[in-house]
Amino acid sequence: MVSIVSRVILTLFSPILYWVFFGIWFLSVTAFWSLLEGLFSFTKFLSVDLTNYLIFGKSISNTKSISIKDLPTFFISIAIFSMLMLVFIFSVILIKHATSTNKTEDKMPLKIAMKKSLPAIFIIVGIPILFLCVNLGLSLVIDLLSSSFLVPSIATNTKLTPLQSIFLSINGNASWVVNNFNNFQSYLGWYSAPPFDYYIASIWTTNALGLLFQMVNGLIMAIILLSFFVGISVDLFKLTLYQYFLFLSSPVVAISSISDDGRKLKNWKNSYFKTTFLVVIKVLMIMLYSVILKLIFDYVINGVALNNNNIFSESLLGFTSSLIYPFAALGTTYGFKAIGSKIDGYFGFGSFSAIKSIKSSVAKGTSALSAVKQGKLGATLATGGIGSLVAGVGVIHGLRKRSQNISALTSKGVDKKVAKNLLGKSDVMFNPQKQQEIVDNIKNSGIDLSKVNSKGSLETELFISKHFNQQKINSIQNSKEYKKGTASEETINELKEAINKQKATENAIKQLEENQKKIKTEQKKLNLAKGVNNVTK
Repeated sequence: MVSIVSRVILTLFSPILYWVFFGIWFLSVTAFWSLLEGLFSFTKFLSVDLTNYLIFGKSISNTKSISIKDLPTFFISIAIFSMLMLVFIFSVILIKHATSTNKTEDKMPLKIAMKKSLPAIFIIVGIPILFLCVNLGLSLVIDLLSSSFLVPSIATNTKLTPLQSIFLSINGNASWVVNNFNNFQSYLGWYSAPPFDYYIASIWTTNALGLLFQMVNGLIMAIILLSFFVGISVDLFKLTLYQYFLFLSSPVVAISSISDDGRKLKNWKNSYFKTTFLVVIKVLMIMLYSVILKLIFDYVINGVALNNNNIFSESLLGFTSSLIYPFAALGTTYGFKAIGSKIDGYFGFGSFSAIKSIKSSVAKGTSALSAVKQGKLGATLATGGIGSLVAGVGVIHGLRKRSQNISALTSKGVDKKVAKNLLGKSDVMFNPQKQQEIVDNIKNSGIDLSKVNSKGSLETELFISKHFNQQKINSIQNSKEYKKGTASEETINELKEAINKQKATENAIKQLEENQKKIKTEQKKLNLAKGVNNVTK
């Protein structure tokens, strides 16, 4: 009697209950899986499809329709652009060289300069081919892996996305999921709740519990997948951004390397190959991760399903899979993250920042343009390079590092004016390496930086530190224990620390003295120039 009454109530209120169920499903399953699908689509577009569109005018989903005649389009365009750019820059160089008024500059024969530029020309022409081949190879591999997501029951045998395939597997290849994929074109439609008739059929049978397990399982799986996809998508975004930047800046790098025996080109090549390799690895990791999960889930479906005649089989399958699927996904996710971390650590990607790298490169480019404006470009490329083109390389980078080093000193107690004065000389201001040496020496000297409120007080503190460090070194070295070789490890460590402080102090004093000499020399030159001007007047 109770069962009949409950069924009547369920029947009467089923539309309302279904909409409640639909809303809960939307918030816990549809929203998360749609977010996942959008994240995956954006990542795939940025790392693969964008290049495919530029090359072939179509996305990777149409790889089969690519013909040989489509291949050269993008390559020829970029190659022509690169060669035109090269010709233009050489023309500018020759014109500036011919009109240069600097007669004292030593000039290498133009023939030798052109010979030195040949590697750069070959690199510029080869870059589009490399870019094309890598992306085409990646597209074909992804196309091959995607064939594992082909489901005959889906309309026109279209390939599912990796996420669609996983969603279909964790729901036991249910017909309502297949219908969603066939009937809807949007993410929200793909991952929407089971239809009303399926819901009614479930609550009228013992499968009502299985329906609940499906929803909970979908939520848990979405959270686990998000933990993997978000991290790898962020990495791919940074890598792809940097890869395109390297590609677009390659002609300038190739030309600027003529004067430095190819050092800049070598650095660019290492960065480009490392970035390209990591992009390929990350994309393949997404595909392999999805394939492995699908294989595991399909095995669970085939191995766990009970006898179809058993009235508890659906519910028990839902309960069992709700336990197995998350643990399988967690294990797979952990494994792939561990592999990814090892790869990142090997290639130094853990400390990689695309934004910082681009900022640094832009700063160098800005400095180079400044050199061009000053008319320094032409005379030097014809001498075998473009030393003057990169005469300002690192200027902006040096100023940025100066600001950071000033902050590092002031945070230790050094007066800001003193810090600016120490790092304000022309030979230091634009030289991050010298700046770092000064900062490190002052820090490692062991002086109380809070007492430094002027340059004079800094010198005083350094000389006092030098005196006390030397006393400590002499005291330890003259001790009986040290002479006999029986000094404790603590004493040896104290000696090493004192020696390191002494070296840092002496270097800091030396740098201050050199700066003082340069100031006096510059002042003498300035006074001499003023005297000449006065005589002329």
